[in-house]
Amino acid sequence: MRQNTLPMQKGKNLGGDMNNPRRGNGLFVDESQQVPPGWIDYNGHMSLIYYPQAFEHAFSPIYEELALGREMIAATGISLFTAEQHLTFKREVFSGDPLRITTQLIDFGGKSCQWIQAMFHAREGYLSSTCEHLMLFVDIKQRRAAEMPEAASRTLDRVLAAHRHIPAPAETGRHIAMRSQGRR
Repeated sequence: MRQNTLPMQKGKNLGGDMNNPRRGNGLFVDESQQVPPGWIDYNGHMSLIYYPQAFEHAFSPIYEELALGREMIAATGISLFTAEQHLTFKREVFSGDPLRITTQLIDFGGKSCQWIQAMFHAREGYLSSTCEHLMLFVDIKQRRAAEMPEAASRTLDRVLAAHRHIPAPAETGRHIAMRSQGRR
C-alpha cells in the first residue's frame, strides 16, 4: 500500500475563525499539496487513483478542527463514514503542479451530511476536479447509521451558515448518465 508522500502542514489555512480570510471567502482551503512525480500515469497526467487521496489529505484536518474526528468518537462513539463519493474530472494537472482544494458543506441533517471539494491548479486558477461526499454518522460499536451528536449538529450549523451564501460548484448533485441512448 502506497504511503501518502505529501507533507502535511497541520492547520494550514484552517484557522478556527469561520470568517478568517485565509479560508477563501469562508470555505476551508488547503494549499499544502503539489502533484508528486509518482502520481503521474502513462498518459502523462495525474492518475485518477490519486485524486481521492489528495481530496482526503485536504479533508482530514477539517474533521479534527471541527471535532468530527477522533474527538467525536471518544466523546460519543459516533464517527463519520463516507457512504457515497462522486468525482468529476474537468482539466488535467501534471507533475509539480501546485493544488488548491476548497471544501464546502452543502447540507446536513439527521444522520448525514453532504460536502463538495473542488481542486484547482493553484497558480493558473483553473478547476481540475471535484469530489462530492455523502457522509453518514455511524455508531462505531453497532456499525450502523446513527443520529448525529448534538455538538456535531451545532458545529455543522455554524459551518453551513458560513457556506450557505457561497454558490456550490455546478457539479454538485450530478450523476453519471450517457447523453445518447447508447447500444441497448
